[in-house]
Amino acid sequence: MLVHYPGASNPSRRPVRLAATEDGRTLFQPCGAGVQVYDISTGALLTRLRQGHFEPVTACAWSPLTQQLYTAASDGSVLAWAPKVEVALEDEEAWEWRRRGDLAPEWAALDEDDWSDGY
Repeated sequence: MLVHYPGASNPSRRPVRLAATEDGRTLFQPCGAGVQVYDISTGALLTRLRQGHFEPVTACAWSPLTQQLYTAASDGSVLAWAPKVEVALEDEEAWEWRRRGDLAPEWAALDEDDWSDGY
């Protein structure tokens, strides 16, 4: 099957490295100082990752283990991009105490640590 990816281009004079998710659904293509994200089967542009690099992106690599995209640019920077995670309503309600400033329930102490200084 031949699929057209509108807007896909390589303004760089050097070759760039593409990446794809392990399920074969998503393609990441460097384009200038950003990355275009395509649906592999339809060629539809899903989104553009534009904020982060200041020089042209030269390579993309997908990690199935972390579900992150790693990009490298000609300025030597490497960035890790993580997908947005939707919080389930029941999880959001369980953490409502934090937003209200109430005392933490006993089970919340299991999620705390001594080294992150509250970050």
